[in-house]
Amino acid sequence: LVSNSEITSLYGKARWTDSTDNWFLINDFKPFEDGYSMAASIWINMKKELQPETYMRILSAKKDSVGFIIQQRADRSAINLRLDAGSGEAYNQIFGTAEILDGTWHNYAFRISNDSVAIFADGVLIQKEVIISGTGFSAAFNPAVGAADPNLIGGLDEVFFFDGSQSDDWMRLF
Repeated sequence: LVSNSEITSLYGKARWTDSTDNWFLINDFKPFEDGYSMAASIWINMKKELQPETYMRILSAKKDSVGFIIQQRADRSAINLRLDAGSGEAYNQIFGTAEILDGTWHNYAFRISNDSVAIFADGVLIQKEVIISGTGFSAAFNPAVGAADPNLIGGLDEVFFFDGSQSDDWMRLF
């Protein structure tokens, strides 16, 4: 086996985690400045066979019942985006399922702009939908990278947040 420090030196500055590592917070940061618009992008290198057999957060910003989570599905087959715009099932929505947990690097990105969401995997638009934005997402702050209990196994790199004004073409090229 290759240790995390050896992987880091081979692949640059990516954050590599194993089952003993913890997630970390981006403190004092509000990704939704207006409460309704933002975009995020993250590079992911995970192999589904190595992940815990349960739902797991990869990137999230959530406070109480409001926010977003890029998550591994409980069956480990894919990742998706969960948006929680308030209390109750009507406000909890899943979008953008991507089967990219194959042990190679993939980009997963999304853009929320008022009452719509667009999700991209490796620069390809995989879903664009109208969403229920409720009272907005302004309570979601201090994003967490990685997961806690269970911890993800793999690499995360180049986490970016944007204001949500980016076009589909801009998101594809980024």
